[in-house]
Amino acid sequence: MSKTSTDWTADVAEMDADIAAQRAAGSNVVPLKAKAGKRPTRRPVTRVWDEAEVAKRALDLYALERTAVVAYDRAIERAEQFKESRGLERVDHKDPDFRRFTAKTWDAHLSAKAEVKLSKDRLTTACRNCLGGGAPVRTASSYSKADIANVTTLHEKIVAGTISMQDALAVKFENGSPMITREVFLDISRDETYIPF
Repeated sequence: MSKTSTDWTADVAEMDADIAAQRAAGSNVVPLKAKAGKRPTRRPVTRVWDEAEVAKRALDLYALERTAVVAYDRAIERAEQFKESRGLERVDHKDPDFRRFTAKTWDAHLSAKAEVKLSKDRLTTACRNCLGGGAPVRTASSYSKADIANVTTLHEKIVAGTISMQDALAVKFENGSPMITREVFLDISRDETYIPF
């Protein structure tokens, strides 16, 4: 049932009367000067860490991990759509059209991965604080300056495209651990020969 113009006029008149009554009573007038003069006392905020906080952060991490998997699947689907729409057997990942076509889904995937990493760090902090361990003790890096310089050089070679994945994965630190993983290499270069689409 729709209202007639007289009903609307009555409603507006009623609202005007309510506003006038509030103004007369002074109920919606805020004393700005009185509030501006008072400052709340600042005290250190201590956060209560308990099992509930750890559980909440663990659930957040679980949800973000599922989101990251879905984002990766969407990026793969989008790449498949590009491949099918062009009738290609293989995709050149350095192709500007491919990058434009998959940019949103790939960026969403990378963003989701970054959120997962932050969430893991938050969960670690919550666990440490719940156990009362406080901040971790910083240890000296086990990598030498030469190792750190080699990582930088390797990264530059991957970006420039002058090193293959096999060669990059074969590079090791002085202690024998690999400098780079397959996933990191793909994130840096998006090498078409090893992405499964």
